[in-house]
Amino acid sequence: MEMQHIPKTTSMPDPHSPVLQARAAGEDPSDNGWIGLTPLEAVKVLLQHRRLFVVIPLVLFALVVGLGLVGARLYTSSVVFVPQLGGGSALGAASGLAEQLGISLPGVDLTQTPDFYVTLVTSRSFLRDVVNTKYRAKNDDGTYITADLVTIFKDGGGARGTAVENTVDDLAESLSAGSNLKTGIVTVAVRTKDPALSLQIANRVLQLINDFNARTRRTHATEEREFTAARLTEARKELHSAEDALQAYQEQNRIFQGSPVLVLGMERLQREVVRRDQLVSQLAQRYDQARIEEARNTASITIMEAPALASRPDRRGLLVQGLISLVVGSLIALLVAWVHQFISKYRRADPFAWEDVRDAWRATIADLRHPSRIFRRRPGLGAAPPAA
Repeated sequence: MEMQHIPKTTSMPDPHSPVLQARAAGEDPSDNGWIGLTPLEAVKVLLQHRRLFVVIPLVLFALVVGLGLVGARLYTSSVVFVPQLGGGSALGAASGLAEQLGISLPGVDLTQTPDFYVTLVTSRSFLRDVVNTKYRAKNDDGTYITADLVTIFKDGGGARGTAVENTVDDLAESLSAGSNLKTGIVTVAVRTKDPALSLQIANRVLQLINDFNARTRRTHATEEREFTAARLTEARKELHSAEDALQAYQEQNRIFQGSPVLVLGMERLQREVVRRDQLVSQLAQRYDQARIEEARNTASITIMEAPALASRPDRRGLLVQGLISLVVGSLIALLVAWVHQFISKYRRADPFAWEDVRDAWRATIADLRHPSRIFRRRPGLGAAPPAA
């Protein structure tokens, strides 16, 4: 029986198909985004989105510069000082080198290193003392008040402890401290809206540093004096015992030059008396030095630049910020253009998948508007498949 050949029918392609339109335009429907584009095609895409590269950077530039112009001007008062390291300049230079290497030198007071002062000034306990001090500041209405920084910074809401901690956070942002390990110079700067307030806070910081040094030195000197006094008393008793032993030996052995044993015993007792006497002299010197240190009230830091009233506000750096905003805006425009190109390619390459994505997006928006729908059991979810 002869098989009859039935010709195969083919459907005519849809001339409005996105795939055919992409191919007619000379584009590859499988190319998503800018991957695979030639440099000339990439330039073409950038020129097609030229408005983005003009509008977005300019808007961001205007926003940054506008906020900078509207914002309040800041005034800075700074203090620059050098800690006094014992042992001269050679020991100070060696201490700075040792700090860079992370090594502690013996004989160097670690409370007089530049890094210690930076840590001290930025510590919360130190800033808390600065906050609780009263200052004379200018109100927004032009009147002057005398109050602590909690009231001046207007952080008085809530409990006192919480308000103080909030003000400490604000002051930590307004105060900066840094050190130069090579020169040992420490710089502390205070920035506020009021130049007089910045000067007062800087002076208060310097006063608290001097108070800390005086209190620390006095405490250390007191402990040193008490220890030296106790040890000096014991050393004097030991000296008297050695002298009594020497005296008793001489009384018992009035003629000892002819006996080597007696001469050796005499010399040993004499050396013990001399050693005890030298020890008493050294302890007496240390005791006197500790008493002097305990009563001394001189500063432990050398002021290189005292706080001064700022005659002009700080520079805002609007030019640099504007240039940065233009660069960031150009990058954002490039990202937007890339996303637009990617979506356009994806829609033309697979329109049906794009419709599924758009439907899922609409369903997600609807769920966000009505969160209760998320917990509802949708029809058909988890049901058994129909029998074949």
